[in-house]
Amino acid sequence: VMALWGAPAEDSDHAAHAVEAALAIANAVVDKQVAAKARGELGFDVKIGINTGEAVVGNVGSERRYNYTAVGEAVNIASRLEPLPGVYRCRVVVGPVTEERLRGRFVFRELDAVSVKGKAEPLRVFEPLAAAGDAQAARLQVQFAAALQDYRARRFEAAREAWGRLAAAGDGPSAVMAARAEAYAGAPPPEAWSGVFTVAKG
Repeated sequence: VMALWGAPAEDSDHAAHAVEAALAIANAVVDKQVAAKARGELGFDVKIGINTGEAVVGNVGSERRYNYTAVGEAVNIASRLEPLPGVYRCRVVVGPVTEERLRGRFVFRELDAVSVKGKAEPLRVFEPLAAAGDAQAARLQVQFAAALQDYRARRFEAAREAWGRLAAAGDGPSAVMAARAEAYAGAPPPEAWSGVFTVAKG
């Protein structure tokens, strides 16, 4: 599913509406997973990538076949963000422009800096946790950020311990990062290591 905000109808708050919709979807999926488990059935999950930027929007194609869609670099980045929840064991990931625009309105945590196909510079990626004012989300944000700071400073054992505590409470991204920090603690990366994670090209 590809969703657009800001076209065809103008929407000055498009970034916030996209994140609100993503969080609503993620919460609904959790509810459906719980209900499916109670029935003894398999549930399903979702991966959502959100990016904010300019795009060419309209009917694109040929006389025989065309679709109303959006194209451009901002759309390409969104497509690269969409698989990342599967990497970090969360449901929603947003790019840095979206986070910057909505900072203070939602609680975001920076998950990592990644290298993705089609983007020369590393891309900082964020997870929206909740609307601003959620105390539990704010605590998680602070704790995760402290571990990420240790990780980038090559204090891998400290990062592993901090993320390990969050992972023990059921936090997926912390489990992923704890495992990575543990691996680096045992076999440190080269001195030129930048902390950027390379996402498998696809």
